[in-house]
Amino acid sequence: MSPRACRTHSFEFRIARAVGVLLCLLFATACDEQNPIDPPVPLDRPFVLAPGEVASIEGTALRVRFEEVASDSRCPIDVFCVQAGEAVVVIRVFDESGSSRYELHTSDRDRRQTTHRNLTIEVIELQPHPSSGRRTDPSEYRATFKTTRSA
Repeated sequence: MSPRACRTHSFEFRIARAVGVLLCLLFATACDEQNPIDPPVPLDRPFVLAPGEVASIEGTALRVRFEEVASDSRCPIDVFCVQAGEAVVVIRVFDESGSSRYELHTSDRDRRQTTHRNLTIEVIELQPHPSSGRRTDPSEYRATFKTTRSA
């Protein structure tokens, strides 16, 4: 093979490899959990997510993913407690700039919400409520959130 033919073959191989990589990235992005299939949720309306689920916020580039319940020290429903306790709900917010992680506290009025860009995201409720007789499996949690425009 002549040197010119080798250069041409090498160039064609690099183009084919680049196209293959781009196709793989395109298909991986299409299946990514950050690209929700469900319709967007409206602003000012509560929505419920299970751990790992993502909601796209209508009219914005914002997506909210319920990551996990980092801790749950709420008073069990079948016990009398002096203090209510609290749960810490971890969310990840995605927009055109990347992602940010936030911790929202169910019982602390000042930390129930966070502001991301010009939107406020609030945890309204976390279910199920603990019971003294059993540990809550992390996959059972359902968090209710609401997004509003910040003042």
